Amino acid sequence: MTSADSTNRGIPKGRFAVGSKTLFIHDKTRGFDAVGGVADGVRTLIAEIWYPVFPSGVTAQIKQPDYGDYVFGNKAIHARMMYDTTFFHAREIEPLYGTSTVRPDFCQKDLDKAVEILFHQKRNSYLDLPLADTGYSFPVVVSSHGDAGSRYNLSTACEHLAGHGYIVVAPDHTGNSPYSMVGMDPDLDPGSAVINEQGVYGETDPIAPFYGQTYQVFQPIPGTNLPDILKADQAVMQRVNDLRAVLARLGKMNAFGPFAGRMDLNRLGIMGKSFGGTTTLAGLELENRFKAGVAVVPASIPDLRNFFVNHLKGMLPHDRESALLNPDMEKTPAVTAMNKPCLIINCEEDDIIIRFNDTLNLNKNCRPSEKNTHPALYSVFQSTKAPVIFAMLENADHSTCGVSGPYWWPAIKRNRYPKYFNPKQEYTLIHPEKAHRILKQLILNFFDLYLKKDKTVLDTLLTSKNSCLRMEHKNYI
Repeated sequence: MTSADSTNRGIPKGRFAVGSKTLFIHDKTRGFDAVGGVADGVRTLIAEIWYPVFPSGVTAQIKQPDYGDYVFGNKAIHARMMYDTTFFHAREIEPLYGTSTVRPDFCQKDLDKAVEILFHQKRNSYLDLPLADTGYSFPVVVSSHGDAGSRYNLSTACEHLAGHGYIVVAPDHTGNSPYSMVGMDPDLDPGSAVINEQGVYGETDPIAPFYGQTYQVFQPIPGTNLPDILKADQAVMQRVNDLRAVLARLGKMNAFGPFAGRMDLNRLGIMGKSFGGTTTLAGLELENRFKAGVAVVPASIPDLRNFFVNHLKGMLPHDRESALLNPDMEKTPAVTAMNKPCLIINCEEDDIIIRFNDTLNLNKNCRPSEKNTHPALYSVFQSTKAPVIFAMLENADHSTCGVSGPYWWPAIKRNRYPKYFNPKQEYTLIHPEKAHRILKQLILNFFDLYLKKDKTVLDTLLTSKNSCLRMEHKNYI
């Protein structure tokens, strides 16, 4: 094996070291997982919090968490996360497409060994350290994972922000997060939800392609090729309300305990990857407390209401909030509003999102092309009156900006693929170290501008010095 055995990058280079811990968050106003069919019980989320600590507190006796801590030290669940999730982190052959996921000189045994090593791999934070006592409060960012993702999806950015003076919280969206171990919560009230003997919720049928979840987003309406827009709307709103549950917990933490008075909840940001990017766009519009957001490889959802008139049959949600189905046809749905400062980061060869965009763009005159892979999202960008940055990372795919297989094992995982719009040509994926370095700095500069009001970062934010990053921006003075 090579240096891919170890992916520890050391403590993020900020003013602070990084502390982290796992929280259980409860929302007694909602059932355990309404989208997954469990309307009773108490909505329960596992969340990770990263926060600034003084480097002087880091000693040999302080524990560094490892990746196994994300699954409470359960190797069997760690293996399920690695082998049986949507990105097939540790599969030699990707079953969805029947293609190899590893380089020619590696095989499944190498991935098996890498999975074992990753379980013990140290993360870039420390446990049981107090929040840095700086005499001032820190801005807060909430992070949302993708469809079938986990709270560590954007953990490099979370750690980086914490190392530069932010408190960051990332919940698992129960029901849409694989093999969620909510059963480890000593105060769990699951209602009729089934929690197995390992504390896992959602793994009701290990053969079904749900990756340990209770639902997937955008399943078709029975008997049609149209996506189930009502269920998708419910899924987005469940996520937005999860973010609100996080804010409620932060409010309590800011009133009592070791974090009391240390969080500036008037300086709130939001970020998310993939479907979490879509959640970010909806959250910015529906939750006034969020001041600015970063959407990383978001699903580009156009206004679909006119296409579903015959199928919805009066079921537009007049009596509840909606992210996709605002009954007022004069108003833009929340996921396509873009009325607040936003940084959108796309990947040039993101075949998952491009294919998704093509499926949802029911207006065939507005389909993705090589020159415009995100037509619906780009159209909103062009018309927005808010300060928005539209960035495109070249030679990157859907996994590039996330914490997943290519990031953990860059020497093992395959890095050459056919281009989406010209499959006879191959491209080489940008190295994940470089991609994450660009991502972290972009996100930090953006939140420094909007949450810390640091205008000195503006020129750096708007002017890319990386040849692999194309950027457009609107409404900046």
